[in-house]
Amino acid sequence: MQVAIYLGAAVGLLPGYAGTLRDVARLSADLHGQEILHLSNLPPSLLTVEVFREAATMLMLLSVAMLAEQKRGERLATFLWIFALWDIGYYVALRATVQWPKLTHKP
Repeated sequence: MQVAIYLGAAVGLLPGYAGTLRDVARLSADLHGQEILHLSNLPPSLLTVEVFREAATMLMLLSVAMLAEQKRGERLATFLWIFALWDIGYYVALRATVQWPKLTHKP
């Protein structure tokens, strides 16, 4: 969740917040594994934007599943597949744009 907020701030979509993709990558690396601690420090306006974005995404995916299938079980299966593909695409895009998450190789 934090990464999407920082991406929005970095590209200037959130008034009053600006940065670069390098700032986003640095902040993301700093926050890795510490999301719970930093949620309380997050500006309420950014948290509200992020919650609504997540809800809109789920509503969109659910709508596609509802339109694609007629039976309840098939709708659930379609939703799960769409969600999985959406999530994979999201993290591929994060990796391509801000190199998050950092990949560490242990010998």
